[in-house]
Amino acid sequence: DLTLPDESGYDIARALRRDLLAKHAVIILLTANLFPELDKAEAVGIDLVLSKPIEPALVVGMVDHVHARRRKRLSRE
Repeated sequence: DLTLPDESGYDIARALRRDLLAKHAVIILLTANLFPELDKAEAVGIDLVLSKPIEPALVVGMVDHVHARRRKRLSRE
């Protein structure tokens, strides 16, 4: 969520990307905001930006796609 009491979702995503155990996790920004700041989301390492309401099956498919892309990229490094 972008609007949390103490930190924004962007702050949390940035911290996750710095964490050695979580840096490869898929980060999804789920927001009611119809116009999230996509450039900022990408800059802090957010993988997917979805607007509410969402279809759970769609999210599962998108996460699988992100994992496949990441595995492919990591195998080339």
